[in-house]
Amino acid sequence: MRELGQMTTRRRRTVAPTIVLVAAAATAAGCAAPAGGIEVRDAQGATVLVAAAPAGAGQPQAALEGTLLVDPATGCLAVEAGGEITGLVLPHGAELTPDGLVLGSGAAPLALDAPVVLGGGSRSREDLPSGTTTTPCDYAADFTANPPE
Repeated sequence: MRELGQMTTRRRRTVAPTIVLVAAAATAAGCAAPAGGIEVRDAQGATVLVAAAPAGAGQPQAALEGTLLVDPATGCLAVEAGGEITGLVLPHGAELTPDGLVLGSGAAPLALDAPVVLGGGSRSREDLPSGTTTTPCDYAADFTANPPE
């Protein structure tokens, strides 16, 4: 695995310049994402999952590296890595704009179909709070991205 912040030359289905993002200084793997509500929103022709409330202290410190995309099978914003698609839960206040994904106020937009490295934490479908609905973005696992620091 590349070190966080290391540039990549891999391009696939690229519609914008290749970028790498480090949303948080994240190097450990397997951290659980914080529990909490998830809002399902429509944005720029895609379905986007967003944390219903701002994150508290103690952000998870895992990393997800892959290609940011709108999954053609579900229409959901996700990350593809090694042939696997992981659902993406954005931090409270994040937006999908015509320029790309903006994780927080003042953050540079991340282009779709470009490589990214996101800090945050993952959780399986079974770890979601009771009654949480993420349809149509019902992946086996979700990765909750941390807000930019």
